[in-house]
Amino acid sequence: MTRASDSASRLLIIGASALQVPAIERARELGYQVAVADRDPEAPGVALASAFYEVSTIDEDGVTAAARDFAPHGIITIGTDMPMRALAAAAEALGLRGPSRRAVYNATDKGAMAEALRAARVALPWTEVVTSVAEMRAVTAGRPHPLIMKPADSSGSRGVTLVESEEGMDSAFEYALSSSRSGRVIVQEYMRGPEVSVEGLCFGDERTIVAITDKITTGAPSFVELGHSQPSQLSGERRRQIEEIVQEALAALELGDCAFHAEIIVTADGPKLVEIGARLGGDFITSHLVPLSTGVDMIGGLIDIAVGTRPDTAQRIRRGSAVRFLKSPGTPSRAPEARAMAGVVLVAVVEGTNARAVRSSTDRLGHVIAEGDTVTTASTTAEAAITLLLKREP
Repeated sequence: MTRASDSASRLLIIGASALQVPAIERARELGYQVAVADRDPEAPGVALASAFYEVSTIDEDGVTAAARDFAPHGIITIGTDMPMRALAAAAEALGLRGPSRRAVYNATDKGAMAEALRAARVALPWTEVVTSVAEMRAVTAGRPHPLIMKPADSSGSRGVTLVESEEGMDSAFEYALSSSRSGRVIVQEYMRGPEVSVEGLCFGDERTIVAITDKITTGAPSFVELGHSQPSQLSGERRRQIEEIVQEALAALELGDCAFHAEIIVTADGPKLVEIGARLGGDFITSHLVPLSTGVDMIGGLIDIAVGTRPDTAQRIRRGSAVRFLKSPGTPSRAPEARAMAGVVLVAVVEGTNARAVRSSTDRLGHVIAEGDTVTTASTTAEAAITLLLKREP
């Protein structure tokens, strides 16, 4: 696999938050000179970079200007949707590899995504886009409850609500609208069944699925993710169906030269696609879980794609990995005990935080990552560590 071999090899990473730190660290390990673009000069990734551009990660013109100044050989961002639009714009302007602007728009706007996927006959829930309470009422007339309402262009479970009855519809619409940049809201069929995500990489139109991840969420009304485990424990036939749907979706959206993260619910009628992003999965799925369970370096693979090298997606190991999140305050003093548990890879506890309702991923208060010979072992270890962190001091 080709890697950077001298200090002249440059990589621009959009974002310098804690989410991007694994990408910055991996790029440096591979020999790249790294610049970061972020509106926060105090973001943790800034100190790790060779150059910093103070610009919003969703400012397409600003990121493009930063890219022109730094002249990178590639541009990446991980685990977040909307900065992909700035990445596509900058890559196009500089003639670098990356997904097309049209493909990224379709992958970051849930209304456009649903339209493109419906046209390709990909298995989906019914989905409508509305901009007002009146439109919402019109498209839901005669539709059964419960249903889902969410912003057309947000992520991290922001603005998502399960609407159980007519009484909650107006407030759910307003909540979704408050997190929508475009003023558009998605109204969607509520699907019941196990939820998984699918992780992979696209090199041109060569699209490789690397892992399928089982999920745990808070459930209604916001469905915030509280855990992920690999490999999925679904049957081989279910996994085959899921992989087929994801490949159909990738082709329909014309995604190429990027990572992808798809979300699927296995309903009584079979698997249906919730949405798909042109990015690596967040929540430590691709930065930690995939390498631990498969040996595939997803961040390194994405960097390779950005600089024009085919990524290495060969699975080298078959183990289990899991992450579990705290939804109530943990005890920081218990963290050393949790870290000492066999199989625990990483422990983080947010200090000095009061309990609050978990309505989006930003409300979670820490996490544990674990590995094991099997997914059951890894999951059990992560859950035991979370239990320990929740114990009060005597």
